[in-house]
Amino acid sequence: MDERLVLESEELELHRQRLMSEAEKLVAVVRQREEKIGGIEKELNDAQWYLGEERTKRADLENKMRWLEQKCQDFESQIHHLRTECERLQKELSDSQWYLGEERARRQEIESRLKSA
Repeated sequence: MDERLVLESEELELHRQRLMSEAEKLVAVVRQREEKIGGIEKELNDAQWYLGEERTKRADLENKMRWLEQKCQDFESQIHHLRTECERLQKELSDSQWYLGEERARRQEIESRLKSA
């Protein structure tokens, strides 16, 4: 009976050692997976940070684009105002030249009458 107990004890020890070996392997696998998960979490955090940076850049660019569009509208308005003013001044110049021509013609007529008198 003692031999049987010794054999059972040896078998139990072998079984315990196998279980311990399997447990160590499982612990190693869990650690590897935890390391991978940690790496993936870091990549995710980095990606989220990068995404936040890109969103900030996009918002800044959109604001600048709106500002530039407003500047363009302001310039277009100024150009329209200047063209209108230029057209008004050209008409005024044309009218002045016509009146000047009329006055010269009258002056020549008066000078001509004075010489005849």
